[in-house]
Amino acid sequence: MRAPDCFSILLARGTARFDAGRRLGPRALAWLALLSVSGCDSSSSDLPAGWQGAQKIADFTQMECGGSPINGPAESVDAAGVEGAIEVDYENAPFRCAQDVEGFVRREDGKLDILIQPVDMDPSSVAKCDCLYHIVATVPAEAGAHAVTVYRRWDHRNDPNDPVEVGMVEVESHPGVTAESRRPVTAPRARGARSWGWPGP
Repeated sequence: MRAPDCFSILLARGTARFDAGRRLGPRALAWLALLSVSGCDSSSSDLPAGWQGAQKIADFTQMECGGSPINGPAESVDAAGVEGAIEVDYENAPFRCAQDVEGFVRREDGKLDILIQPVDMDPSSVAKCDCLYHIVATVPAEAGAHAVTVYRRWDHRNDPNDPVEVGMVEVESHPGVTAESRRPVTAPRARGARSWGWPGP
């Protein structure tokens, strides 16, 4: 399932304020545009220490989950340079069943740090199972070498709940090139592991 971009979400919220049969005028559209700009940052997100100011990834897709973290394949990270961006491929991401996640990017000196965490960090109830997701995130990037590191973070029902490094990929990106060499690194399963029994009510 593809996460809707900020403007789509805010457009839907804004249009709900108008009567069903009323067409949006220029002033209304301008208001919605301003709302979309102010609402697409991560200021309201529950981010860990050191991630303040990270940007929410708009081009983000979370596939349906399948398999079990108990006996399934280990999580892994790959990435490729595409035109004007880097596409990050995170396979076998272990999260709760039926749990929506989102991504954030932190940039510094050619490094791209990607954080994947649940949308709802304080769920009132959770599914009593975990499963593996395939996640694809595309982030704008300038031409050149980039070290892309992916971190995973669970919700606050886990303690401690610091981000865990999943893997790092070195990517060479060039304008107009749709794929580039990549050197994926897979984190060992034991890293950041938790008991894979039911997480609890």
